[in-house]
Amino acid sequence: MPKLPSPLRAPDLARIPAAWRVVPAGTALFRVYFRGGPHPATWSAFRRYGPANARFDHHEPPPRAQAHGILYAAIHPRTPLAEVFQARRTINT
Repeated sequence: MPKLPSPLRAPDLARIPAAWRVVPAGTALFRVYFRGGPHPATWSAFRRYGPANARFDHHEPPPRAQAHGILYAAIHPRTPLAEVFQARRTINT
């Protein structure tokens, strides 16, 4: 199965400018979340810590509730599905 190239080093990432996307109010967003397990969530809740293995998480150890929350959502369902199932690279249908 194809894989992405190795991630860039921190100095190389620092040179890439931030990209902001603003979607109009009322835009439908898709997300996959887990209602149970070690890091349960609700559909509209920002996560304050964990799991810390997600690609864009800014949370730092030690595990604790932090000031900044994160909520992954996308304008197409394939993006959150790919994020959740990236480790196994399969989705049973």
